[in-house]
Amino acid sequence: MSSNLRLAEQIKEKLINQPEILNQEYSIAFMFINRLNDEEVLNCWLQTSLKILDGSGRQWDSALQLFKSTEPVYEIIEREQFFKWLNFGLELSAKSSNISATYFSSSVEFLTKFRGQFLEDWQESGSNLFKGSLESADLTSTYYQKSFKLFEVLTIGEFNILIGLIDKISIKSEDLARDCLLKIFEIFKLLPSSRKKFLDLMIALDSNNFRFLHSLFSNSRSVFLNINENDREQFLDFLISVSDREDFNFETCMEDFSKSLYEIPQHFHRMIIQLSSKLISNDQSLLQNFLSSSPSVLNLISEIQFSDWFNKGFSIFKENPEAGIAFFGLESASSKKFLDEISSNVDLKNVLDLLKMYCQALGGEDVSVESSDNSNQDNIGWVSTETSSSYGNMVFLPSRIDTFQSKIENFSMFKVVATHQVAHIEYGSFKFDYSKSSNIFSNLRDQIKIANDTKNEQIITDMEKFFSLFSERQLALDIFTIVEDFRLDNRVLIEYKGISNSYKNVQLDALKNRPEIRSLPPRESLVELLLRYSLNQKNKLYSLIKNVSEAKNIISILDQIKNPNAIVEDSSEATLRIYSVIASIDQNDNASQWQDISDQLNEELTSIDDSEVFKQLSSDQNDTSEENDYEKMQDVEYRGDFKPEIGQLITDIQSQLENPQEEDSDKITQEMLQSALDRNADIQGDDSNDLSEGLQTMIQKLSMEMMNQEQFDSDPSKKFSDQSSNPDLSDNDQSLEIKEEGSFLYDEWDFKVGDFRVDWCLVKEKLISEGDSEYYDQILHEYSSMVTKIKRQFEQITPEMYRKVRKLDDGEEIDIDDVIEAMIDIKSGVGPSEKLYWKRNKVQRDVAVLFLLDTSASTAEAISDISTSYAVSGGTDVNVSRSSYKRIIDVEKEAVVLLINAIESLGDIYGIYGFSGYGRENVEFYTVKDIDEPFSEKIKGRVESISPLHATRMGPAIRHATTKLDKVDARTKLLFLISDGRPQDRGYSREGVEKEYGVHDTKMALDEAKNKNINAFCLTVDKTGHDYLKTMCQDMAYEVLDDIHILPERLLYLYRRLTT
Repeated sequence: MSSNLRLAEQIKEKLINQPEILNQEYSIAFMFINRLNDEEVLNCWLQTSLKILDGSGRQWDSALQLFKSTEPVYEIIEREQFFKWLNFGLELSAKSSNISATYFSSSVEFLTKFRGQFLEDWQESGSNLFKGSLESADLTSTYYQKSFKLFEVLTIGEFNILIGLIDKISIKSEDLARDCLLKIFEIFKLLPSSRKKFLDLMIALDSNNFRFLHSLFSNSRSVFLNINENDREQFLDFLISVSDREDFNFETCMEDFSKSLYEIPQHFHRMIIQLSSKLISNDQSLLQNFLSSSPSVLNLISEIQFSDWFNKGFSIFKENPEAGIAFFGLESASSKKFLDEISSNVDLKNVLDLLKMYCQALGGEDVSVESSDNSNQDNIGWVSTETSSSYGNMVFLPSRIDTFQSKIENFSMFKVVATHQVAHIEYGSFKFDYSKSSNIFSNLRDQIKIANDTKNEQIITDMEKFFSLFSERQLALDIFTIVEDFRLDNRVLIEYKGISNSYKNVQLDALKNRPEIRSLPPRESLVELLLRYSLNQKNKLYSLIKNVSEAKNIISILDQIKNPNAIVEDSSEATLRIYSVIASIDQNDNASQWQDISDQLNEELTSIDDSEVFKQLSSDQNDTSEENDYEKMQDVEYRGDFKPEIGQLITDIQSQLENPQEEDSDKITQEMLQSALDRNADIQGDDSNDLSEGLQTMIQKLSMEMMNQEQFDSDPSKKFSDQSSNPDLSDNDQSLEIKEEGSFLYDEWDFKVGDFRVDWCLVKEKLISEGDSEYYDQILHEYSSMVTKIKRQFEQITPEMYRKVRKLDDGEEIDIDDVIEAMIDIKSGVGPSEKLYWKRNKVQRDVAVLFLLDTSASTAEAISDISTSYAVSGGTDVNVSRSSYKRIIDVEKEAVVLLINAIESLGDIYGIYGFSGYGRENVEFYTVKDIDEPFSEKIKGRVESISPLHATRMGPAIRHATTKLDKVDARTKLLFLISDGRPQDRGYSREGVEKEYGVHDTKMALDEAKNKNINAFCLTVDKTGHDYLKTMCQDMAYEVLDDIHILPERLLYLYRRLTT
């Protein structure tokens, strides 16, 4: 028996108890090798197989992969390479059966792609990774499984550098080295010309910041996918430059770039990377803020303006790092002001008050104006989600307009958009009456109703009834929209000539992005022709030659709407007639001959016979085929999103809610509302198959009001229940927004930045609950002696209401002093004054005062026994039977009672408020007595309910109080701030609770009040108050009260002194 046969028999014996698949694959491989008639090859193969099977561990798996790969490998490589391939696999099996199995199985794919090329490099590089551990075995197996693909994207030199790096990395972390092998191929595919740079980055991180290699492998693919291919090498240079920075978080840097560049058009990427390179030698938060703000800034301004913005921020940073960081984060007022100065866009929030007044002047005081997309405040530009619209008495406007190159033009467009939406309300678009006669046309609606009376009893609005006449509701809706918009535009241009130039400019701009008429199907082309004519296009009005007559007819019908007496019912009649023409057109006609009919539109036409219209509509209603598919027309931006059915539905519901006493049979139920929404043409034709966020919110609100109308009538207080106890807001570095009534946004001063953080604090005004009104009377009784004394003191103010006025031409008596002075002048040769009289002028007290009480949690602190409280200040006897101790808040409440009693006797204007809160997003401002509210029993009850709450954020509360006082017409305005300590709150400054931050912001708020001619006085019961009040008040009056018990009497004294 030959040696090869003995080897074969030995192998068979080894395979007796092995899996069947192993025997099968061996037989197949043996037959192939035996057929070669090459004893040397057969012997090498048999010996390799036997040695592998004799090895320890799960060598049968390695043998199985050898058997499977034998034939394909031998077919690919040279005979001598086959020997080397077998021997190398045998060597690997001695190290690990798993490694050798992976080697044999991967060899087929490797050699199929590269044949014998790179084989030795591939073999040896992997072998060097094995260090004897299970982890290194796993790494080596992964190498043979994945690495051969790298030869597709790397040169042999780059490959060897990479594997050497992986070997080096494996010494510190074999898991990280394996992670690299698994992901590196996909990364290199994205860097066809920058592979060497990426290897340099790996080397740099391995040497300087090894901990970030994992994030490099994990995030690189997603980051590079977001970067312009031509700019990836430059980005790698940037990453290399920060790789040795110990103070830079490399992972965060990559994530920041990925997020930013994903949102930025690729042609801006190089500029962003270049500018970022200028920031890397500074604080990383500077770069973070720059990257996070860049997408929104680039949507506001041009590339050149962006460079100006960057240079401005960088120069600020050099002078004041905190201010520069805030500038790039769009947190400072100077940053937003600078952007506003250089950009051409106009934000609705900046002109909302003005546009509200404008809209109310046009449509009445009940017209409300809001942003059309409150759900997405970061939307930039005027996109489809931010179209204007109007429903009921509500006008929705886009949050920003950036259509033109100047602010003046963009603001003019805002006015045009607002005017058109208000016109829907002013000229009755949503008050369509199906049975009402039109002014211009004869009525066809009644005839069609008789011919095709609807059986749908659920129809609840006249507009819905009208659209039920059409089988192609979208076509009818588009025609009605064009006709009604045309009617409104003409009415506006007739009645508001001052806006005509702006209106025409906007119309001209609206024509720029319209679809080409000749590219549209027959019916769509006629609709587009009609729309372009409604926008005053005078030329290039094309029609298919075979449809010229129909085209001229529909234009003729539309022209009649120019009549200033046209009403919405005329628009409906015009729609019926135009629809009958367009619906008769064969949508599948392949005609391609077009004609410009611009110069034919003034020709006299034979008017369309109503009977023909009736006939066509009747035929249309009976047509149930779906062959004539019609595509919705493209909206006109300035005209917005017109939904006549929903608009009338909302108008009717609002009228119902305002007049709840109407007959029940006329009322719309929630079920009827939902049914109407499900079937109306406005939604069926909407490409988004959904309603805008603003409209959804409005409908939900109306539905809730419908459901709770009776409950609200019986208990109005529930209508304004507090919904802000758990605000869904985070204390991050973003501006806040108003989401509910009674909320107000205020800036906050950052003394480190030297600028305001814009819209930084949200003040929520709330009416304090009513407690026991007997408390008020009880306090007056307990302080009866002081009340009497105060009354006498305040009554003494009355005589001071007259003062002597001298040097008058006429008066009550001659002023002897002025006479003597005149005689002296005569003796001296000087012309004497003729003003020698005096009189007493009555001086009316004209005082408005606002008391702002600190109701923070610290006011719950108990104070010492009060037995000696007023002995010091005047011997007033106080009944202390109510409690053996008092809190600071209790003394504040007592002072409030005495103040109210005293001020009521004077007739001064006054308001009393408390403030507290928790975080900048929840500054609570409680009304005890509003400044224009008359005194009542309710106010007595509110005083009793004053109680300790949360923290003390003084700045926003002072600003809100200042806003209230500023609206009051009074000669003397005084703001009294009563607190028990320094301003403190969660999230003061980026570093957390910082004492100086709150003090400086409060100082700025007091300065703002002073600039509005409001005198502020700070009174604190904090004995350490001098420490911060010197900074907080500086040249303003303040007082530190050593004894809390004398607060009521001291407050009254100060009030009398400061207001007389």
